[in-house]
Amino acid sequence: MGHRAASPMCRQPAYPAARVNQDHFFNGTVRSSLEPMRYANSPRYATVQTPRRITTPKDDAPSSLPRPPHHTAATTIPGVRRTGGGTSTGVGRGEGKRAPGPPVGLVNLGNTCFMNATLQCLLNNPSFVDRVAGFAKGRTDGGLQGELTAAFEDFTAEVARLRLASGSASFYTGGGASAVAVSPSGLKRAVGKWRPFFGGYRQHDAQEFLRFIIDGLHEEQNKVPNKHHYEELKDVAGESFVSASNRWWAYAKKRDDSSIHDCFSGQLISCRRCDACGNHSLAFDPFLDLSTPLPRLRSNRTTLHDCLGAFTERVVWDGGERVQCATCKKPTRSARYLKIFRLPNTLVVHLMRFSSESYMKRADDVQIPEVLDMAEYVDAQARGLPENAGTTYVLDGVVHHTGSTAAGHYTATVKHNGEWYDCNDSSVHPLRRRSINLAGSSPYILFYTRAPPSNGYAVL
Repeated sequence: MGHRAASPMCRQPAYPAARVNQDHFFNGTVRSSLEPMRYANSPRYATVQTPRRITTPKDDAPSSLPRPPHHTAATTIPGVRRTGGGTSTGVGRGEGKRAPGPPVGLVNLGNTCFMNATLQCLLNNPSFVDRVAGFAKGRTDGGLQGELTAAFEDFTAEVARLRLASGSASFYTGGGASAVAVSPSGLKRAVGKWRPFFGGYRQHDAQEFLRFIIDGLHEEQNKVPNKHHYEELKDVAGESFVSASNRWWAYAKKRDDSSIHDCFSGQLISCRRCDACGNHSLAFDPFLDLSTPLPRLRSNRTTLHDCLGAFTERVVWDGGERVQCATCKKPTRSARYLKIFRLPNTLVVHLMRFSSESYMKRADDVQIPEVLDMAEYVDAQARGLPENAGTTYVLDGVVHHTGSTAAGHYTATVKHNGEWYDCNDSSVHPLRRRSINLAGSSPYILFYTRAPPSNGYAVL
């Protein structure tokens, strides 16, 4: 079995990937569930910049925070020409029709930059925001009787209140930084209660936190009261790819069905073909994010398409890697390919900069497109499905990691009303488009929202 990405500072243990039958394995990681990994520390260095005004949701009292040196991680994004209408991003529970102001800062409570950067990307993702507004309290079958959802609602409501009240220009100081910040202390307490692993003030990995918060909210919102025991689905002779996909998809929905999954969930197909008899063995598995390897290239310039290509690369199993063929009844030479069968509304791509084979960070420069066409990664048999009507995605958030595994920091770049903002804990700065060029060693987690088919996007 292959290896998976490791968090900074430690080795990542084996993680139960989405099942692809006993004889299927593919390079990369599939998330059938976002159960957090229990591995330790992410980068040691986290900065706190005390804002002029700190607000806290409901029962939270402001914290007394130190004032360390200013720290920023400037990032830029290439120009894009928009040929259709626009979408605005905000967050909240439908407080009126007024458009929200720009992002607000989030207080670093002590080594919580991993949490702040992740939350900024979630709070500025249109698909996720629409579903947060529809959260319903009262689900009591998962986790803490709905406490995580309630804490998240309180946190997002406070963020929304400030953004709605702030307008735009008056929200910033003369130096261009945000003048207010929200303390996520109430949410952090609920997270620590739901998962004691996050209870203290140790450093953690941003993707690890993302898996947890999505899975935790999903479990509390899951419409399936009692999950049945998972059983591996078998191949059905003569069944078409689409029919098999529908069967696997229906089976997955009987275990996991929530607005969170409606936002992030897609489906992968893993197909293994025996060279001896031509028999195909199929597996269709849900995913909530894609962890893509960083390929070793001769050129120094790596693109996101290179990473996605490595994720879906055809793999040949021969020699000692041969697997059992159900028809031949013996290990045979075979080839496996991996493709997307159903595209998600929000596509999250995790660049595997940390691995279990090395404690060093892969600092490869990766070119990140603001507009991404996923058509080439969709299986040919699936192109007629309604879920794949639109294959164009628009970038609206990036979690960055700067530094090394020993001394690093997380920030976020998010888009609001077509403008980009750099979010560094309490400090939020607007970025000028002409200076934007998103290519470097800092992009770590990418958030893409599917563009409506009627809205034309074209890369310059």
